[in-house]
Amino acid sequence: MAPSAFVRMIRRIFHLLLYQNLFSYLNDMAVYSVTCEEHLAVLGKFFLRLRKNNLALSILISHLAKQEIKLLQFITTGDEVKPDPRKLEAIEIMPRP
Repeated sequence: MAPSAFVRMIRRIFHLLLYQNLFSYLNDMAVYSVTCEEHLAVLGKFFLRLRKNNLALSILISHLAKQEIKLLQFITTGDEVKPDPRKLEAIEIMPRP
């Protein structure tokens, strides 16, 4: 499936969750919430929509109930979004012009 078609499909399936409790960029998706109870409820809705649309997640690259995740070259926590330090190393070791 072409990336643009996949993005349209994800937007159609998850339109009620997107940007309220779900962030999606191409094939990367992150479910977020404030409390554990809310997180479980949102995950239930997320998995139900996956099942109803015959979609599956890869268990090899899926993570559940994480306090910190890497997403799009950033490290995201409940408090902040910061650049991945490994990506900054190249800039830090560059000689000054």
